[in-house]
Amino acid sequence: MKRSRLLAFVHIEKAAGTSLIYLLRQHYLLRYMDVRPLHSVSNGTFSAADLRGCLRVNPFLRAIGGHSVRPVSDLESVRPDISYVTLLRQPLQRYVSQYRYWVRVLRKDWTFEQFLDHVPSHDFQTKKLARSGTVSEAKRILAERFLLVGVAEQFDHFLLELQERLRPERFDPRYRRRNITPNTESGAAEILDRYDDRIRANNAGDLELYRYVLEDLLPRQRATYTGDLDVRVARFHDNNGLATGVGARLLVDALCRKAYYEPATGLLRRANGMPMKGSY
Repeated sequence: MKRSRLLAFVHIEKAAGTSLIYLLRQHYLLRYMDVRPLHSVSNGTFSAADLRGCLRVNPFLRAIGGHSVRPVSDLESVRPDISYVTLLRQPLQRYVSQYRYWVRVLRKDWTFEQFLDHVPSHDFQTKKLARSGTVSEAKRILAERFLLVGVAEQFDHFLLELQERLRPERFDPRYRRRNITPNTESGAAEILDRYDDRIRANNAGDLELYRYVLEDLLPRQRATYTGDLDVRVARFHDNNGLATGVGARLLVDALCRKAYYEPATGLLRRANGMPMKGSY
């Protein structure tokens, strides 16, 4: 991987993305930014104009990530060397997890029946990847435009593959899980059982895309891995030693983020008629 390449993480909600973002913050330190649209004309997608603004804030960027980062944007016009990575999650589990996060963390006063009728949440992962919202386009984009694709259920596999793809950079994949919805299991099984048919119908495209990733894309990616990935994952799992403290690098990142990146991009958003806060 070239030293000058810009790594772009397409962060799909409730798919282990926050854990990866903390790793990217720690690895790249002040050269990583959580990005968001800076112009109202971006329509919720991080654009080339937004990237130019972020590069003015931090001209040393090596990696970006965010919910608004999408592979169908025009970022290549600014950085032709951009390389996308993403994580998907089992669609039925992700769908229920997103609803529960909205209710328990974001305090949305919704019933699950209301969420079932919320069309933007249907096939959410496919829509995040493909402008047309079709599975065929999402498959093509994942196969052709991504440096690496993973699934949340095999997070450790993804991290060790990313470690190899980033060489000669020395990427440390050790982590602890972040942004886990409280009492995740309580009630989820009941929702999945009670509304199984409707949940599957709302996520039919995502289910097809997820099968493609598991059965086709991941085996092709892993065929190029040097060594026995499963053995290395088992060793990594045994030795990960989930940290309980906050590292010095993450403290530096947090200070820079809160004192500079977020206020600076917030002012740019306000100057362009947008609210200072928000990830879209």
